Amino acid sequence: MNESLKWALKEIGFTREIERAEHGFCSECGEAVSIKDFKDEISIKEYKNGSGYCQGCQDEIFRS
Repeated sequence: MNESLKWALKEIGFTREIERAEHGFCSECGEAVSIKDFKDEISIKEYKNGSGYCQGCQDEIFRS
């Protein structure tokens, strides 16, 4: 996630979620995240550059 997006998200109240993802945890549930747990490249990109959700949260939220 780029720095300007991180700053904007923190400014609107997502500080905890950003910090979780930066430290290897799911921004939604707080569980530790391992890249090997993701089922495909799209899911990895979603975690790294998007929501910071683990595979389980992605599956639940996006209903895949």
